[in-house]
Amino acid sequence: MKTHARKAGQGLVSLFLLSSLMGCASGGMGGGNAVNVGGETVNGAATTEERADLTFIREEEKLAHDTYVALGAHWDLQVFTSIPQSESSHMAAIGTLLDAYGIPDPITSDVANQYANPTIRALASQLMAQGLVSLDAALQVGALIEEYDIVDIESRRAHSTKPDIVATYDRLTMGSRNHLRAFHTQLIARNQSYVPQYLSQSAYDAIVGSAHESGGN
Repeated sequence: MKTHARKAGQGLVSLFLLSSLMGCASGGMGGGNAVNVGGETVNGAATTEERADLTFIREEEKLAHDTYVALGAHWDLQVFTSIPQSESSHMAAIGTLLDAYGIPDPITSDVANQYANPTIRALASQLMAQGLVSLDAALQVGALIEEYDIVDIESRRAHSTKPDIVATYDRLTMGSRNHLRAFHTQLIARNQSYVPQYLSQSAYDAIVGSAHESGGN
């Protein structure tokens, strides 16, 4: 299974990098009025980079949600049936920011596996195919999604100084760390190993070796 994880990660590297580049390539200025987000007043327009990042992450979270729902229906394992609710809250948090800054929502339908970004569409199909091979492979897919989300969102966090955007990114990465711990626990229980593809081994070990973080679902 370790070999399988390495091959899967290597096959997804180019897709993830392409999707990140595509996410940063679009956008414009907008949302210049004062708005209210979570009880706080937000002023100023989102930058082109912030707009692109929020648009991409919105669909990135939907990909995680849709993949886990489908794998949960196939494998009937609690980790896949409990985490989608958290992914829905992540999607909603990004959706609130899109509304606040006047950024068009790329998600126009609740239908699963429909994405505006063509690279995310291709990635969703690849992840699903891998996750249906076996339960162990499905858990590997879950770990891969979560470690990538951590790295990707942390990199996009550096693009913004707006408190509401930074705070939302921090909540999302905390949730992803908890999800990664959950998938790691399941893999260990099944006597499986996982080789991180995006986090360093030391960063991965530090996350899975630490306790669940409260407030980060």
